[in-house]
Amino acid sequence: MYTLTQSTIKMTFDKKFTPPPRMKPAERKYFNSLKLIAKEIERILKSSLSSVSTKSGIAAIDLLEGYSKSIENWAAHTVSSMLHGVDKDNRKSWEKQAAKMSSELRKELLKPVQKEWMQEYMDDNIRLIKSMPLKAAKSVHKLVKENQAKGLRSDELIEEIMRIGNVQENRARLIARTETSRYSTALTKMRATSIGSDWYVWKSVGDFRTRQSHRKMKGILVNWNDPPSPERLFGEKAYGEYHAGETFNCRCYPQAIVDVDNVTFPAKVYREGKIETMKKDQFISIAGRMRH
Repeated sequence: MYTLTQSTIKMTFDKKFTPPPRMKPAERKYFNSLKLIAKEIERILKSSLSSVSTKSGIAAIDLLEGYSKSIENWAAHTVSSMLHGVDKDNRKSWEKQAAKMSSELRKELLKPVQKEWMQEYMDDNIRLIKSMPLKAAKSVHKLVKENQAKGLRSDELIEEIMRIGNVQENRARLIARTETSRYSTALTKMRATSIGSDWYVWKSVGDFRTRQSHRKMKGILVNWNDPPSPERLFGEKAYGEYHAGETFNCRCYPQAIVDVDNVTFPAKVYREGKIETMKKDQFISIAGRMRH
């Protein structure tokens, strides 16, 4: 530890560097693809926004809006690749458990995902990708409007262009993490409930980037039909009710309970807005259809 001491201030710094969380292959591939959008947005801004005037602002906005329309087919292909990549990872995570199941359950568990079921996630992600240049266009509009009150120097304009580009790259990272996680959770739910596994264990990463409410959710048993609001449970600003991995920037994930004997009791169980500690027989009495 390094300690800096002054007459009235004592500050302590931890010299141990904690690296950013590693992306899973599907998330990394998706982020790298979306990062290309952010780079193209930056290129458009640099080439068209030579000054913060109404004329150059309109030109930049027109180019960004046109770019948004032009990338729909590319977005559909990119999203499809991401969904198949997440599906491949999800199927692989089930293989070990599937090996212990009957051939009938194994067939049900590993059957291909229906395109109709995937369509919602396709549509959501295509919309998110197309929104990136549109959000940049809104930032340009705001920049031009503010510049009417105070003029920007050329170096300040370059900083603003870089800021818009950085915001879009951060948005690309947010979309990649949130959407790959959200789809993975949906696949786990679909496959678990298809074999009668209606409960899961909330798993969290537990490092310093993990939200306090998500850290406290670690190990809690949750029913797929009763999503919790972790923030509300632990006195934080609420973001609605959701399952592990379904909210923005969440690295948590659900581990389906296929065999109740694999759960360590007593266990914390979330039910109808509350967390209770239950013994094995208590949990089985409320768990419904489950192997035990």
